[in-house]
Amino acid sequence: MQKEKEMTQTGPYTGEKQQAYREELYVTGDQLVSTVERLIHEGQVRRIIIKHEGRTILELPLTIGVVGAVVAPMLAAVGAIGVALTNCTVEVIRTELPQAEAPVHKANPPLLSGIGGQAYSISHSGMQLFDQGKINTLMSSTVIDLVSAPIEPGEYRLEISVTMGGVEIFLPRYVQFTLEGSAFAGGRNVHDGYYEGPEVWEITRQKLRYVVYLPEEPPDFAIAPPNPERSVRIHFVTHITMGGVDIYRL
Repeated sequence: MQKEKEMTQTGPYTGEKQQAYREELYVTGDQLVSTVERLIHEGQVRRIIIKHEGRTILELPLTIGVVGAVVAPMLAAVGAIGVALTNCTVEVIRTELPQAEAPVHKANPPLLSGIGGQAYSISHSGMQLFDQGKINTLMSSTVIDLVSAPIEPGEYRLEISVTMGGVEIFLPRYVQFTLEGSAFAGGRNVHDGYYEGPEVWEITRQKLRYVVYLPEEPPDFAIAPPNPERSVRIHFVTHITMGGVDIYRL
């Protein structure tokens, strides 16, 4: 997720200059309707633009106090787009930043939030990905993308619980990590250097294609070796019951 200030704009009711903000969200097709519905009801969103591969598919201008009779056809159109696309970009124009500038999934997920599958991406939520609490997966799959954007130097902890499901974690080459925790009728696999050269990046692109866009060639930061002066270390703590965790490092 990316945010940046826009030029000022004139408020529709006061005539005063207002600061506008742009926010980009990268979502899968099945997340599109719920994301747009949440944005509509936030109140400070003035425009929603749905894009796919850089092209604008739908633009929704919003006004203060938009009513249900207007929202329903909007969501119907968004739903049709969500069915047709595997992933897209939602560009949001706001009159103010959301409270605490929280990402979409900043709140701690409930215990059973993993049902139906889920995905986390460093490009979407930045360093707050490590602050959201335990990631729970129940009878489904979870994908964690840590290769699409640089990770700030430091030490981080990521706790993962898996019950009758699977978790795939994708790491850039410069990340050093530890792996600990319990496993009952399941296990953990680390795929580090199993593939060579461009092959490993292409496999990563294919596995993450529904989560985030990755270029054909790996960015320099993703394949850089560990740097002692700017080290990144992640402590993975896993709790596995009849499931598995796979870690792929470039």
